[in-house]
Amino acid sequence: MAVGVVFKGDRVIIVRRPEDAMLGGLWEFPGDRMRVKETAEAACVRILSEQLGLAVRVKSRLAQVRHAYTHFKITADVYVCAWVSGRVRRNGPTDHRWVALSELKKYPFPKSNHKFISELTKPRMPSNDKN
Repeated sequence: MAVGVVFKGDRVIIVRRPEDAMLGGLWEFPGDRMRVKETAEAACVRILSEQLGLAVRVKSRLAQVRHAYTHFKITADVYVCAWVSGRVRRNGPTDHRWVALSELKKYPFPKSNHKFISELTKPRMPSNDKN
């Protein structure tokens, strides 16, 4: 799988899963399955375009998450992306929000997302700090 954490300014987009789907009603960062012979980075860009109508630029890989559900396992490559253009047109998710990282704790996320949210919200050292 490929997952995108899309920043537009200081906010990120989260989407809500349909109530009748697996993990229905939970919020998550947009993502989906990769196609055969597709790189995870290319899949991330494609998925964000198909699911949300957004053009993005991949900035970096945040994490690779492994998660086991009852009947299957996934590996997800998670990318930090910058919004380039487009207005959200949802194809799949039932809702979306642009939220500050500090607001993520207000939303219920699946455990697979919690595995990288802690990386995303971890305080960063300034790049010019020598200590």
